[in-house]
Amino acid sequence: MKPFRNQILLALSRADRSLLARGLEHVTLEVGQSIEQANRPIEQVYFPDSGIISVVATWDNSQIGIGLIGREGMSATAVVLGDHRSPNEACVLMAGGAHRISAQRLRIALATSKTLRQRLQRYALAFMTQIAQTAFANGKAGIEVRLARFLLMVRDRQDDDDLRLTHAVIAEMLGVRRSGVTDALNDLERKHLIGAKRSLITSLNRKGLVALAGGLYGVPESEYDRLLC
Repeated sequence: MKPFRNQILLALSRADRSLLARGLEHVTLEVGQSIEQANRPIEQVYFPDSGIISVVATWDNSQIGIGLIGREGMSATAVVLGDHRSPNEACVLMAGGAHRISAQRLRIALATSKTLRQRLQRYALAFMTQIAQTAFANGKAGIEVRLARFLLMVRDRQDDDDLRLTHAVIAEMLGVRRSGVTDALNDLERKHLIGAKRSLITSLNRKGLVALAGGLYGVPESEYDRLLC
């Protein structure tokens, strides 16, 4: 088995990691790959080592991103909270690798170990904070501010400053028109916060992006640190 890079798995006790290890397998995550389907039983749970999974809410043939999962987290928090499905969908936003386990084997491990259950539930709480803060940003902030926050969150889950994202994908995640994303990216580039090429955005000034995002960036990140670090 390939070594773990997922922070949840790395932070587990040896006993809890052993409980999961027998059911874990390493898999490749391909862009656009479906991880969970809305209102369908969750079959597999993913712990990304690299790449990013996006969680999206859907309505009337449209969708909007509500959460990002990278090597700090895991998919299928509904399973951790005792359910077998979610009203949301999850798919791969950026390619990478992950370790996955069947939902049933995870349920058995959760029933076996109180410390494992508590650890994963604490992550679920942190992820719920991210979803709530995203909803607040979507309702209160303009495209430029939301874009800065989104790029920071993607960068946090990557090893370098090059973010391979198309304008169309960003527009889908933010729930806005593609032309609006193009204009906002151009504005950030003029401010020397990013560099933008076809399907590639380079983060140039993290402090500037944080300042632009203001208080809309940092709350979920602080909660993650408080609950899990």
